[in-house]
Amino acid sequence: MGEIIERRAKWTVVAIAVFGLALRMAAAQGGLWLDEAWSAVMAQEAGTPLGIFLNINHDNNHHLNSLWLQLVGQSGPPMLQRALSIVAGTVTILIAARIGARRNAGTAILTALFLALSPLLVTYGSEARGYAPMLLALMCAADLVDRWLAHPATPPPAIALAIAALLGLLAHLTMAFGLVALGLWSLWQLRQQRAQLFGMLARLWGLAAMAAAIALALIFIPAWRSGGMAFGAAEPFTFIQLGAGLVHAFRYAFGGIWSAVAIIAPAAMLLGIPQGRLAACGYACLLAPPLLVLAAQMPNAGFARLYLIPATGALLLLALLLGNSFAQGKRVLPLLFAAATLLLMAWGTAPLIEGRRADPAQAIAAIAARTGTADLALDHSRSEATLRAAAASARYPLTIRQSCPAARFLFLERDGDAPFPATPSHCGARYRGIAGAFAQGLSGTHWKLYERAER
Repeated sequence: MGEIIERRAKWTVVAIAVFGLALRMAAAQGGLWLDEAWSAVMAQEAGTPLGIFLNINHDNNHHLNSLWLQLVGQSGPPMLQRALSIVAGTVTILIAARIGARRNAGTAILTALFLALSPLLVTYGSEARGYAPMLLALMCAADLVDRWLAHPATPPPAIALAIAALLGLLAHLTMAFGLVALGLWSLWQLRQQRAQLFGMLARLWGLAAMAAAIALALIFIPAWRSGGMAFGAAEPFTFIQLGAGLVHAFRYAFGGIWSAVAIIAPAAMLLGIPQGRLAACGYACLLAPPLLVLAAQMPNAGFARLYLIPATGALLLLALLLGNSFAQGKRVLPLLFAAATLLLMAWGTAPLIEGRRADPAQAIAAIAARTGTADLALDHSRSEATLRAAAASARYPLTIRQSCPAARFLFLERDGDAPFPATPSHCGARYRGIAGAFAQGLSGTHWKLYERAER
C-alpha cells in the first residue's frame, strides 16, 4: 500500500511540474523587457562564448544565460530566448519535490505546488535571465547535501556538489548566498561530530570551494582588468532598501505580503514550528542572504531578486509544516492553509501572465501596422535595446535616431509612478498616443508609443 501511495505521489508531482511548465510558458509570452533585451544585445556584441567572459564586465551579464542568448541569436523568438529559464524553473519543481519526498508525500506535493505557482518563481522562471538556472543549481546542491547528511558515513558527493557550485555561480552571483546557507546548514547538522567535524566538512565542501573560486575568478578577474564591474544602476545600501527588497520578495513569493503573514503566523502557532534536517535548511536559506547583504552593505538592496533564495526557503518551510501536519493525521487546518496559499498565489500569478511584462513587442506591431519601415526617437537611450530586440524577433526594419528632423514615431518609457507628458514633442513636432502598456509585477517598464501629428 505504501508503494502505491508513493507512486501516486510521484505522478502527482510530475503533473504539477507540467502545470508549472505551462504557467512559465504562458508568462514567457511577449517581447524581451529592458534587462532581458540588454542581456541579448551584450551577448551578441561579445561575438564569441569567450567574449562573454572577457568582454562583458557588467552586472547584467548572467554568464550561462548570456551563452544561451548568444546561441539562440538576437532574432530568435522570445520563447526560445527564455527557454533556459523555463526548463530550469520546471526542473527545480521536481528536485525540490524530491527533497520533500524524503519526509512524506504531503511535503513533496505541497513543495511542488508552491514552487510551481508562486508568482516570484513564475516570474524568474520565465524570463531570459540567470535567476532560474541559479536556483536549479542551488536546489540540486541542497538535494545532494540532504541525501549525504542522512548517511554521513558514506562518501560525500564532492564532485557533483562542485559542479553545482560552479554552474550556479556562473548562472548568477547570488548563488554565493545559497552556498553559504548550505555550508552553515551542513555545519549545524554535523555539529555532534566534534572530532571529525572539520574533516567531514572539508571532504564535502573542499572541491565546491575550489569550483566557487574558479567561477569567481572567471567573473571578476576580467572585470578588474577592465577597470571594475559596471552596473546598470547602483543605489547605495540603506536599511529601508533592505526592508523594501524583502517585502517585495515575500509579497511575490506568496501573492501578497500581508496575506502571507496572515497565513504563515497562524499556521506556525496552530501547527507548530517546523523542525528537522529540511527545516534547518529552510532557516539557513531564509536568514543567510539578508544577513550577508546587511554585513556587506550591498548596493541595490531594495531589489527583490536578491532575496529569491530566502523566499524559496520560506516556501519550503511552509510546505514542510503543512506536509508534516498531514502525515500526523491532521487534515482540516493544513488543508485550509494550503488552499488559501494556493489561491493567493494564483491571484498574484494571473496578472503577471496577462500583463506580459508590458510587452514591448506591441510597440513594434503598432508601428508595423502603419508602415513598412519606420524611424523612431526615444527619450531614454536604455530603451534602444528593448526595441531592437523586439524588431529583430519580428524581422522588422526599424531605424532608431535622435537627430532632427522629427522622427515619425516617439517611444517614451517610465518607471514606477513617473508620469508621461500630456503632449510630448520631439524636434518641435507634436505627437499623439497610439499604443502603450503598464508593467505589473517585478519585471517590465511602463511605455507609450506616439506618432507624429499632422500639422
